[in-house]
Amino acid sequence: MADGAPPRRNVAIFLDMENLFGGYSNDVTTVRIGEVVRGIEKIVREGGVGSLTASVRAYANWGRADMGAYRREMLEHGVEPVQVFSFGKNVKNAADIELCVDVLAAAHECPWIEVFVVVSGDGGFVPLIRRLHYLDKYAIVVSTNGPSSGSVNSLLASVADEYHRIDVGPQGSRPENPPAAQEGPEPGQGPAQALPAFEEFEAEARRLLEGDGQLRIAGRVNAAALGAALRQQWPGIDYTAYGFRNLKSFVEAHLGLPVHSPAASERNGADRRPPGQASPAVSAPPAEVTGRPGYVAAVRALFSEDGPLAAEAHARGALPLTVVGTRLREQISGPPYTALGYPKLTALLQNALSTTGYAVFPTADGPVVARRGTRDGQPVPDLTDDALAAPEAVRAALGTCEPPVVYPEPFVLTEVIQACLSLGRPAGVPELIEYAADQCPGVRAETIRFTLGLLWASQVLDDTGDGTGQIHLNPAITTVASALRHVHDDAEQRAARIDWPVTRTQLEDILY
Repeated sequence: MADGAPPRRNVAIFLDMENLFGGYSNDVTTVRIGEVVRGIEKIVREGGVGSLTASVRAYANWGRADMGAYRREMLEHGVEPVQVFSFGKNVKNAADIELCVDVLAAAHECPWIEVFVVVSGDGGFVPLIRRLHYLDKYAIVVSTNGPSSGSVNSLLASVADEYHRIDVGPQGSRPENPPAAQEGPEPGQGPAQALPAFEEFEAEARRLLEGDGQLRIAGRVNAAALGAALRQQWPGIDYTAYGFRNLKSFVEAHLGLPVHSPAASERNGADRRPPGQASPAVSAPPAEVTGRPGYVAAVRALFSEDGPLAAEAHARGALPLTVVGTRLREQISGPPYTALGYPKLTALLQNALSTTGYAVFPTADGPVVARRGTRDGQPVPDLTDDALAAPEAVRAALGTCEPPVVYPEPFVLTEVIQACLSLGRPAGVPELIEYAADQCPGVRAETIRFTLGLLWASQVLDDTGDGTGQIHLNPAITTVASALRHVHDDAEQRAARIDWPVTRTQLEDILY
């Protein structure tokens, strides 16, 4: 531990239980939760991608009597059961939605969680993994060898930063005590496999790294993937027997190679690259920026003819957006681009690169930045200041400002405001949503909820201040028009904070 600091709890694990035991028509007691959790913790620790586990959640219908068989094992391993309710028969979809909501809530509300592990083979989680990548999180997908767990969706396995299959004991035979308390091998398994000599272990590691390009990410060793390959040959491999704390320390200290780690530059304050490969992070101090024009100008400078990112893109042929995002954090000091009205890195680059020789190109492996005219495909259209005044761009930009909001269609906004006016008294949030849903039968409850959030952020709605948790209309709001003026004033302040190129007249046309 560097400087005597305690290890960080930066890993969260989410278990899709129904996927693991294959549905409620099967024996639901066959998942060895303890082995799965310990296997995941070993993977992230040895691979150097994570430290300690902050949260483990398992999603299922825990109200069933047979699910009680997991009680002791979950208590021993700190697994939090999440009860999934469903008004219909499709409990599976309800569990998937609940899991996704919790993952995204943790990604937004717990910035110290950097590594998200989803234990499932369900291809429906592909959009979730992509969203985690957009939020700059490291996503790992895990499955088990249990026959009831079924196959793993190939797209899910490929889109994750890492995919691992954990081998567990025979299904239906969960141990009464943790395996650490058991002595000797399982009956019929024979003696435990001996560790290889250090020279043999080192030679095999070097052979794998030289022969398998999948074991490197952007020139750095993917220690988790290397560990999985080594365990295929020696399942009981123990790096401490060779004097190393984990595989990461062996690769760095003995092989002299850098190890890929999420957000490494932010955590360690240094950019560990192979010798001879220049680092933009140390070539120049970060540029100080304050608003949108300054941030855009800084990005354009990085991609100018003599800019460091232009040189890197030229040397590599193209830069994946994941690399570009990391370089921007290293090179630009100031608020993140999301605080400046750009909901996605692609939108920022579409705008910033419009006056440079570079553009964003879509590829099968995700967007990349490359020099114009050097690729077969057409680039993503540039965003000029005129394009940034388009309704969809303005709504997205203003909605990302703190506090985040979603702008509904004009007719929805006026209908919800009218419902609040007709209620005419303070109410709790659930009651207000229910009342507005009755008054606006053509509007979904979720749309009503985020519309009320917009009205709260615009100070159309306010707390009663009596400690009851109820809200009411601002006394200054007596008509729909007065409420819309508050929404417009708030939008104008948001546009001014991020220097978004839009006029008051344009705001009126777009929002109303």
